[in-house]
Amino acid sequence: MKKTDTSKAPWQELVNDCPLPTELFLHKNETLSLEFQDKKLKQINTKESNDSALRLINNNQIGFSAGAIGTPFPVLYQSAENVSRYGQKAYFQFTTGEGKPQVWSKIEPEITALTLENLIEYGHTLQERLCQEKPGYMVRVGLSKVNEAVHIITNSGLDRTYSRNSYGLSFSLEKTQEGDIIDYHFRFNHIPTNEELEEALQESFTSLDLCENVVSLPGGSYPVLFHPHSLATLLSPFQRALMASSVYNKSSPLKDKLEQQILSEKITFSDDPLWEQGIRQRPFDDEGVLSQTTTIVDKGILKSFLNNLDYAGRLNMKPNGNAARLGMFGKSTKFQPTMYFTNQIMMPGDDHLADMKKSITTGLLLDHSADCWQGANINGDFSGTVNLGFLIKNGSAVGRVKNMRLAGNIYQLFGPQLEGVSRERKTMNDVVLFPYLLSRDVALS
Repeated sequence: MKKTDTSKAPWQELVNDCPLPTELFLHKNETLSLEFQDKKLKQINTKESNDSALRLINNNQIGFSAGAIGTPFPVLYQSAENVSRYGQKAYFQFTTGEGKPQVWSKIEPEITALTLENLIEYGHTLQERLCQEKPGYMVRVGLSKVNEAVHIITNSGLDRTYSRNSYGLSFSLEKTQEGDIIDYHFRFNHIPTNEELEEALQESFTSLDLCENVVSLPGGSYPVLFHPHSLATLLSPFQRALMASSVYNKSSPLKDKLEQQILSEKITFSDDPLWEQGIRQRPFDDEGVLSQTTTIVDKGILKSFLNNLDYAGRLNMKPNGNAARLGMFGKSTKFQPTMYFTNQIMMPGDDHLADMKKSITTGLLLDHSADCWQGANINGDFSGTVNLGFLIKNGSAVGRVKNMRLAGNIYQLFGPQLEGVSRERKTMNDVVLFPYLLSRDVALS
């Protein structure tokens, strides 16, 4: 993101006048979204939010309040001061800055130039193509255009702002038959090139062709090739264990494992808010801490946990820029900062995907398991439905398996059971960039 300096803003003057250590967080979001179904434009939605949140530290206790941007600043401050009398202990100080505004911007002209008419035309064209290629399927297409701005100010010299825009394209194809449902999804969080879109369409059509051929696979232990799409949900117990809050609460099985081998040496994994393609790219986190690439696992060795100011202070860690203000549907000023991943990156391996498939006599290619995280224990155990998986026979995918579950433990699955990591990588929603992983002796039932 490009960085520039600007003159002092009125908000900074209000915060500077506060007698207590104070942090003000401002978030603005404008979203235009369109939904298409059955060759028709189903709906157009517009949403705007302009919200604020204030924290202060009073007698070493945290006060917090939130409101719309129109909420008078004295009201926010007084509310937070009142709450501080009963607030939790402050283990940190607010982020300091350079005493002058810093502004970053990543506004892509190609997204800005998109009109409502452009989006409607594009949506109709894509839906027509999907309906033509896959008659008999219910086809849905979604398009969105988002403008977002974040501004954080403290009375310890911090004044940081970033603004960005983003684009979303998704499509799904669904067919319901007696005793069976085929439900396939794909999404971009950037404007795809013609080549990218065509590659995604062809992959989707190939997968749907395989879905039409339902095959059986007896329960047992098999090699499983994990599509990058499947890893986003499968790694959930691992992600939870990496949170500094879990370490502090002593619920993480990794709490005493820093600098120890926890996964196969084939795996190097990082959190990267600086990844250019990532939808969660940002110059600083939701507490104003400058972003950095954080190596989580290096050749199987645990290197870092994710934290925010609070838990970094509790555990005597250096803040690594992973504070996030999250609600059910994305960023929210209604809650105090927690910690979360931004863009997750796994380094490629040495194996060609084609060779990994050829090595499988009988096994499974797992594309998606939506519920494996629901019962996931933080110790790494998981159990989930094979929502979309394909039988591999003698190196080739031959059909879709259904009514199966897989179970195991993440640290075994991608530790001693891991046999291969592909050179090829795929992104999912521009949030993760993962290779294919091949593990042996995976329990299927």
